[in-house]
Amino acid sequence: MADNFLRQVNTVPNFGVDLLFNGEEGIATGSIATNHVIPKGKVILGVIYRNIENNLTAGASGTVLANIGSTALGTAEDVADIKGTSVVQILATPVIATGDAVKLTVGTAGITAGTLDVVILYV
Repeated sequence: MADNFLRQVNTVPNFGVDLLFNGEEGIATGSIATNHVIPKGKVILGVIYRNIENNLTAGASGTVLANIGSTALGTAEDVADIKGTSVVQILATPVIATGDAVKLTVGTAGITAGTLDVVILYV
């Protein structure tokens, strides 16, 4: 029986959560709780910061960083680098979700205008 074999193909779907932050009224520096929880045990692979409308601004050298509880997901990203585009951070070491809420930390200077999508990718 030539060429008679079993092949099993498994597809593992990717999941993500897309959180939208509206900076039109200003977002001060500090930690912003979202009350969104990624299910415990999920493996977080990366974060995408995006501003498609090209309208995101912050004070001098403003940064953003997604967190799960007190665990940072990657490194702080300059708001100026996100304006009008998407910035992808693939985590060097995946993070296992612990059931803590997602937070956004705004550092150095607050966001003064625009919208920021934060997409957290997990399986």
